[in-house]
Amino acid sequence: MGAGTGDQAVGTRAEQPWRLRLCAEDGRVLGAGALLGGRYVLTCAHVLPGREVLVDLSGHGGREPLPARVIEDQLAPLEEDGTGDLALLELAEELPAAWGARLRDGHLAPGRPVAAYGFPVGAPHGMWARAELSRAAGPGAEWVQLDALQPGNRVRLGFSGAGVLDEASGDVVGLVVSEYSAEGSVVAWMQPVRTIARYLPVVTEWVDRAPLPPVRLPELDGWLPHRGPGDVLVVITGEAGSARSEALLALAARLGSALVVIDVAGLTAAEAGRLIAERTGQPLAGGITVVLVGVDASAEPEALVTEVLNPLAERGVAVVAGYRAADSPSLAAIRAPGTVSGTRVSPPRTDTLGARIAALAALEAEVRRLWGEDGPRFAGEPEPPDRAGRLRPWLSAVRRLPEAERGPRLAECAPRVDRALRKATEARNRLLVLRQRLRELRGLIQAYQRMAAEHGLAEDTGLDARYREALRRTMIRPCVLAEAEAAVQDYLRAVVRLVRDD
Repeated sequence: MGAGTGDQAVGTRAEQPWRLRLCAEDGRVLGAGALLGGRYVLTCAHVLPGREVLVDLSGHGGREPLPARVIEDQLAPLEEDGTGDLALLELAEELPAAWGARLRDGHLAPGRPVAAYGFPVGAPHGMWARAELSRAAGPGAEWVQLDALQPGNRVRLGFSGAGVLDEASGDVVGLVVSEYSAEGSVVAWMQPVRTIARYLPVVTEWVDRAPLPPVRLPELDGWLPHRGPGDVLVVITGEAGSARSEALLALAARLGSALVVIDVAGLTAAEAGRLIAERTGQPLAGGITVVLVGVDASAEPEALVTEVLNPLAERGVAVVAGYRAADSPSLAAIRAPGTVSGTRVSPPRTDTLGARIAALAALEAEVRRLWGEDGPRFAGEPEPPDRAGRLRPWLSAVRRLPEAERGPRLAECAPRVDRALRKATEARNRLLVLRQRLRELRGLIQAYQRMAAEHGLAEDTGLDARYREALRRTMIRPCVLAEAEAAVQDYLRAVVRLVRDD
């Protein structure tokens, strides 16, 4: 029976002492490993200087290092083409079996968040690095690429042999095998459990082949319990088949008949509308939540929004709009929570209009935060207006009118609220794109600064001046993004040129 197969919280499992540090007899750190059962160590063959190493239980303090030796028939040495590179060692002393890792051989969708605990230079006691899964790569497509979530926190030299923890399940889905640091890259690779089991069949004793659970979507988890009629939530999923897309598609099984999930990729607006009608029945009303996955991959994204998504919200249906990209043009056409189109059979009620103005106020507060509470974050972005603040006194005055006079005034105001919501949504989307690009530029600066340091260029005065200028351009307020882009690219080109000449 494989160790660690009982149910455990992800956080608890993440702290279990399957995390190992491998050292030479002189104390030099060689790399990482994962404990299997109470007696075995799984690691990369290339970190081993010989047949024996010392093993520290980095996930369980207060224990002396234990000797471990390679099992003769459980070694797949690193071949010239990069294949192999796996080893199973036996500890001199048996530990509690429950301390061992559980290996999981499941579908590894791109975008699944993972973490590894390694021992890079400067962190002899180890550190976590977070990443997300990409796609098959490496020799013979045996590996899976790991893309760093943050440039400064990446899998690097010193992580070889580390177990790769799937954050949703708490299980180990692979072993770090290599990393790439040239030109500021933030990628590494792992041997997935399926590849490991092919080289070392004995590890199947500790392998669980149950499907991996869907990843968490924090924005959705916070929205679902509080959603109201007509509320709309946009979720950015990334590419088709990504872990976030799969999580959206799995919602129906999790939440039952009150939620209908439709994959609209490739569909026209009319086709999507017919499919929704078939799945939900007629008439649609409040209490139902419709999830549209792949809105910007549909055949008619803007028509899908204006002719299907917005009318659903208008009829009191809560809608989740799954987008593959955060800069899709049709995002600007989505109505904010609780809004309706300008076409109405009857004038809106004062309480309905009040709710929409409250939604506008919340949206404008988010826009102001993105714009900059202490002044504009980006040059050329005007200060966001307080349209909700101007509409509230007007609505209070209308409420005091005789009932017969309210209708025309409310019908007159409703398009103004729609326009304000649309403009605020467009401003929010535009600012989100700008802030994302600024984060990317800062990440590039950090990555190339590390590359320069690794090549002994930390004291180069000319390079340092370019670094400081690039950093300054991304930090000043208001930031002129075009100037920041130019300064960063100048610094990156200088680093690459000096590294090549080194």
